[in-house]
Amino acid sequence: MTDTPQPEIKPDALQRLAEVPVTDDIVQYTLACVMALAPRTSAALQAAVDRQVRDAFGGDEVWIADGAAQLRQERDTKIKRDYLAGERIELLERRYKLGRRRIFQIIKT
Repeated sequence: MTDTPQPEIKPDALQRLAEVPVTDDIVQYTLACVMALAPRTSAALQAAVDRQVRDAFGGDEVWIADGAAQLRQERDTKIKRDYLAGERIELLERRYKLGRRRIFQIIKT
């Protein structure tokens, strides 16, 4: 299986990100995470993003996706690619830990 290489995240960047204190204000927390990774971002840009997000969602109850749908979509794309490249259904079942029926559903979409 040939996966697209993911960009490497340096350990010091992950450490800075892990040190960002979690707050109840999701906008403030997200901006703090960005600033931990891109500290030279201007205060004006931070304020503009803060205002844009608060104007769009302020006072609303917002749902944040966990990313599972995107992971499934990426997996399904790989399954289709592998199938079109000639991989056997049995191999796809084992590789992706899915049943035959689900593999066929994915291939047909």
